[in-house]
Amino acid sequence: MNYKQGVRFCVAFNNYNQPIRKGGYIFVRFLDYIVRLERFYPIGTISWHKLNKTNKADIIEVVQCKFMYPADKGFDKRVLKHVAKHFKQYKHGLKRDHFKPKEKTREDIYEIVPKGHSRDGLMRLVDYWCSKQHEVYISNNSYDYRIAYTLNLYICLIFSL
Repeated sequence: MNYKQGVRFCVAFNNYNQPIRKGGYIFVRFLDYIVRLERFYPIGTISWHKLNKTNKADIIEVVQCKFMYPADKGFDKRVLKHVAKHFKQYKHGLKRDHFKPKEKTREDIYEIVPKGHSRDGLMRLVDYWCSKQHEVYISNNSYDYRIAYTLNLYICLIFSL
């Protein structure tokens, strides 16, 4: 995204703190762009919680340089939360489109480096996808597990009335 140096966009928010109008559209697109850059969000980072605090501070700094929005810690947290959501969607798209262990070897997958990221980061991510730790994570977040958890919540709610 190439914008003129020093230009800042005004972002308006609705009652639910969602960005609206043209400034909001540009704001959301910019946050989506940030997750695709290695210097802000290394692709080898497994979880948002494991992202370095300096990276988070850099994200906030660059967003504050490009956009005018209420100067509030709550808004900074919402920006980071939004970036985390975009990165989760981005990683999901990468896995859906490129991670096919039955069709490709790891070396073939390593060759498909997304623009803006390093091969080393992709290798760490693919190695994580192939690990037992990831398989356990996937099985714990499976559909059956979520259904059982939801049913348990409903049963507890009914009996508490």
